[in-house]
Amino acid sequence: MLPTIRGKSEDSKPTTEQTALESMSLTPVTDRKAGGFGRLVAAEVRLALRGQPWWWYVIAVMLAGAPVVTLVTTGPAENSLTPFRRVVLPLTFVWPIFVWSAMGARTVTHRLTALVLASKYPIRQLIAEWIAGVLVAISLSSGVLILFLATGQIGTLIGFASGVLFAPSLAIAAGIWTRSSTLFEILYLVLWYIGPLNGGVVVDFVGSTTQSIEMGVPFVFVALSIVLLGMAIIRRKREVA
Repeated sequence: MLPTIRGKSEDSKPTTEQTALESMSLTPVTDRKAGGFGRLVAAEVRLALRGQPWWWYVIAVMLAGAPVVTLVTTGPAENSLTPFRRVVLPLTFVWPIFVWSAMGARTVTHRLTALVLASKYPIRQLIAEWIAGVLVAISLSSGVLILFLATGQIGTLIGFASGVLFAPSLAIAAGIWTRSSTLFEILYLVLWYIGPLNGGVVVDFVGSTTQSIEMGVPFVFVALSIVLLGMAIIRRKREVA
């Protein structure tokens, strides 16, 4: 009689199904930072700019590029500064109003509040959203900044700083406390119309007039911006608690 050839036992040899399952296993997640804070800011910038029509980007490029083109073609002459300070500068700080108005309220609008609050860094997300709004403001006003520096208008820098800080700070504070963009849009438009557009010195937060800079109005709005950002952070901490 021929000897019986025995195979390996079932316990010592994995089945085909077990092998397939092992090949499908996922790498364990040990860190949920997803690339760090810089990547979070970049994501917030994309969210802020997403959905704008093509002509919005065209006008944004024109607002940022016109001062530089004028500087290259006419040189750093002070007489070329007035129209940019009284017209282009105010327009620069109102064009992204609907980009800013979504700040603070975006999570409510898209029903993502619970997801954000359950994330690892909900406060960092809020700060990243604010930084994204500041970067949008800097991008659109960069041409005016270059023109100011080239013409030696150093005093206008505080107005520039106030402009890029105040709108995002007001937007994110109003949005997170009211869960809506309406308050920011109304309040900001009123301040912008009275101040930067029509030269109302006491609320000229971008320094479009010499008097507002001499009175230190932009300094007040820089301080107010810090307070507003602090209010937004306090609200987020209360939501997490």
